[in-house]
Amino acid sequence: MDMPKQKANGTKKRVLPVHLLEILVCLAHLACLALLWWIQPHFDQVLIWVFVSLVIATAIPFGPVAGLASGLVLAIAERLVFVFQGEVTVSQIGPRLLDHLSANWTYLVIWPLAGLLAGLYATLFSRFSRRQARKAWELARINEQLKTKLNHYENRLNQGRPSGDWLDGRPINGYSPAQIGYLSYFLHEALALRTHTLTSLATRQAPNTLPETIFEVITESCPATIAIIDSRGMLLHSHHQVLAMFGFTADLTRPGRPFERLLTPDSAALMQTLISDQSSTLEAEPSVLTLALSGKRFGKSLLVPDVILSSDNRQNCFLVRLSRSDLHANLQLGWPASEIPASLAELLGPEGCCLAPDGTITYIHADTASKLGETVTAIQGHKLVRFISNESLDVYNQAVHDCRNGLATRAELVLYPYGRKGNLHYQIQVFPSLDLTGNLVAMTMRLFDLTAKKQTESMLSRRLDIEQMIALISSRFIAVKADGLEREIISVLRLVCEFENALECSIEMVPSSYFRRRSSMSYQNENRLLELQTANSSQISDRYETIGVPIEIDSETVAYVRIKQDKYRDLWFDSDLKLIRLIGEIIVNAQIRSDNIQSIKLNERRLATTLHSIGEGVIATDPDGHIVLMNRRAEQMTGWTWNSARSMALNQVFNPAKAQVSDDENNRWTIRHLRPLSETDNSLLLISRSGERFFISMTTTRIEDEKGQFYGEVTVFRDVTQSKKENDAIRYISYHDRLTGLYNRAFFEEEMLRLNTTRQYPITIILGDCNGLKISNDIFGHLEGDRLLKAIASIIRQSIRHEDIASRWGGDEFAIILPQTDEPGAKVICDRILNLCAMSDHKPIPPSLSLGCATASTTDTDLTDLLKLAEDRMYRHKLMESKSYRNNLIYSIEKMVFEKSYETEEHASRLSDLSQRIGQAIGLNDYEMEELRLLSVLHDVGKIGIPDKILAKDGPLNREEWDVMRKHPEKGYNLAKATPELKNIAEAILHHHERWDGTGYPSGLKGEEIPKLSRILSIIDTFDVITHSRSYKKAQSAQAALHEIEQCAGSQFDPELSRIFIGIMQDVLRETPELFADLKES
Repeated sequence: MDMPKQKANGTKKRVLPVHLLEILVCLAHLACLALLWWIQPHFDQVLIWVFVSLVIATAIPFGPVAGLASGLVLAIAERLVFVFQGEVTVSQIGPRLLDHLSANWTYLVIWPLAGLLAGLYATLFSRFSRRQARKAWELARINEQLKTKLNHYENRLNQGRPSGDWLDGRPINGYSPAQIGYLSYFLHEALALRTHTLTSLATRQAPNTLPETIFEVITESCPATIAIIDSRGMLLHSHHQVLAMFGFTADLTRPGRPFERLLTPDSAALMQTLISDQSSTLEAEPSVLTLALSGKRFGKSLLVPDVILSSDNRQNCFLVRLSRSDLHANLQLGWPASEIPASLAELLGPEGCCLAPDGTITYIHADTASKLGETVTAIQGHKLVRFISNESLDVYNQAVHDCRNGLATRAELVLYPYGRKGNLHYQIQVFPSLDLTGNLVAMTMRLFDLTAKKQTESMLSRRLDIEQMIALISSRFIAVKADGLEREIISVLRLVCEFENALECSIEMVPSSYFRRRSSMSYQNENRLLELQTANSSQISDRYETIGVPIEIDSETVAYVRIKQDKYRDLWFDSDLKLIRLIGEIIVNAQIRSDNIQSIKLNERRLATTLHSIGEGVIATDPDGHIVLMNRRAEQMTGWTWNSARSMALNQVFNPAKAQVSDDENNRWTIRHLRPLSETDNSLLLISRSGERFFISMTTTRIEDEKGQFYGEVTVFRDVTQSKKENDAIRYISYHDRLTGLYNRAFFEEEMLRLNTTRQYPITIILGDCNGLKISNDIFGHLEGDRLLKAIASIIRQSIRHEDIASRWGGDEFAIILPQTDEPGAKVICDRILNLCAMSDHKPIPPSLSLGCATASTTDTDLTDLLKLAEDRMYRHKLMESKSYRNNLIYSIEKMVFEKSYETEEHASRLSDLSQRIGQAIGLNDYEMEELRLLSVLHDVGKIGIPDKILAKDGPLNREEWDVMRKHPEKGYNLAKATPELKNIAEAILHHHERWDGTGYPSGLKGEEIPKLSRILSIIDTFDVITHSRSYKKAQSAQAALHEIEQCAGSQFDPELSRIFIGIMQDVLRETPELFADLKES
């Protein structure tokens, strides 16, 4: 395609984008004008920059003229906004606009100027860009022409040779002038194109050098071509491989070097003559030039070191080719004809290299370098021995030795690619090149890649060996015992390690669903152990590598087989890894099988230990019901041993029955008809072989697989005898009163509901209230009150029938249900209870009950109402008998006071007589006289709550005993307050040990704060105590007693009452001296 046409097409493609851009710019201008009109009075500095940006944006794509016009339009429009702010006529628009423009001329100058400058800059930049684009287009066109011509020449050359190399195998005079001319013309055209400046720029190559692709076409067409030189004799390109066969290094053969340095002196002079002779043509007889290395001719070599020059008529360049391309006959190979290269093209081959005498690589084929992991440039200059394995070093050294002796040789080498795994196997043919003196100057090495073949052979051999090893390994694990498994695994690892010639082979089991803990076993090659021990960590990482093969079961990694071996050794094939994985699976399966066996044995021992250690009895049976398993607890409870019970039917050894509920003859109060509280209420009775009885709970479970196949049953039972007793006790406590042993209120209410049936009618409810419980608690303490309640509960038990329900209803109340009992029958029971209370010898407070009874004949009467009726009758009975009971209670208290305090009735009588005398003297009324009389008798009533050991102690009391003794006024006060007949003297009893000076007890009252009766009692009691003997003192005279009272008046006694009492007693002593004599004797 030519340039104008290309440009026209480019212009056509550019029409639509330019029009679209113009439309967008016009729309932007209209939007700005509308914005100006809308914000007339609010135009600010920000919008100025928006308009300037629009002007510049217009100038860049459309040029300086468009930018100048855009700036003028926007500047005038901005001023027009201010012109139309007020009212203006058409004739005023022009003058006002000129005024605004002259006043603000900067907008009119700056905005168009900005558009003009932006347009000019964009135009300059656009021209430079177009020039660069045109150069690029020219470059692409010339390169395309070059490629087309090269392809054309290559096709013509390929068509010109019917088979093989069309210049090979012919004598010098046999070349076709047309062929030689065409090849030379091809070179001329290629070099002509190559010298083009744009082409040089595109391909980044210097002028007058030949592209690699062109020379490849030439060498493929004419393999004998070794170089191309220019008209000055300088190398344009050279055939490095062929020249390297003669020992020429890359430094001598790179472009720009004189070719004459590769020739003998005579040949160099001849070459200068030929290239300077303008009359030389292709039809002339070619002149033969001889190659020489450092001026020395070649002696024995694979190729003939003679070359000729060829050129076209223009003589722009010369083609240097070997005079003959067949192999030299002076190397007697003695190889089979099939292994000897037939031509130069075959000798060059797909792979190969050339070496200097010291083994340095002077040429190497790109494919060979790639296989060795290097580039051609990087590998040249290095020695080939760097890539040769240790096992092939001797073979390589022998080949070099043969070459030095002028002998061609062949062998097999193993090469290590750099930085890659796996080895390369090559069959090599090495041909020497010697000078006339017999010195080795170069070695040509043909390489035949045998890697795939060797890998296949190795794979088959290794597979066979591994399969044999797997068969051997499998046979070892067939019947191996658990204790010998580790030894066998180590033996297998040793086989693998020696087979691979590895340093170490190991297997590691990792935590998984098959292995609970991480464990590993390894074997180190004893032959290489010293090698591994002497190497440091960096050498180990450089020289050795570890290959890990995961072992999986059901997509879960359970183990790793690891083999530590030399780096860069033969590649492992996938089949090898599969076989190694198979070996690992064999080991893992053997380990799992061993672990399972050990686990089964351990589980059996654990199960046996568990079965024999648990407290439950366990019996397992087969599908026919015969015993197959029995633990020790089952033996103990059934009385059968495992050996004797084996294979017996289960019901012969274990046959529990439902426990029969019967009343305990020793406990008439066994609970009946209660809801079950625990499993022990549904317990079974097991009678052992020896007759021992057990209450048991049991469960039976069928043994089935996932398909429902029945294999037997497991019966688990445990002794609940003790639990049953405990639960029965708990149940007893939950429905019984802990103190009295009678049923509690909760049970009584449940029985009311249960007995509310027609069969139980007529039904009677008795409610009783204990008399004197509060007095007993206050005087004697709650323990005595509890004893009183127990005595009453015992009386109720003795009075009712077996089917009757007696309960403690409240604190001091009792309730009785008499099913199938009418009023006469209930009266008999009530009389029986009262009679037993009257005959009871319980002390200190005799048992007494106030009873209320109510009977219902039909179910029409609600039992709750019946209970309330019984309660009302009980309180009525209590009210009627309260006075009689209190009188009896006071009499009982007086009797207890005389017994408990060791005071006599005579002492009480004397105090009563003395109190009457002093009461009359001070003018007490009848009520006060009666209270003083009771006080003189019961002032020490609190002592009935003092322990006997304190009251009867001979000698003085210690501090703790005095503390107890000093509490008897309080105890007496509590008793008096609880008894209506004694309530009026309660305060006097409490304070009868107070002193006039406030040092008495219990309240420390003094003076008139002390009740009068207490002050009187204190004087007369002291007089009587002094004048009568006690266990701890002798009696004194009445005068001594009066003297003591006189001395203590004002401190212990009321002084006024003391004076009166002394006067009274002085009169008594004068009038009735015989009374004093009686007092003295007493």
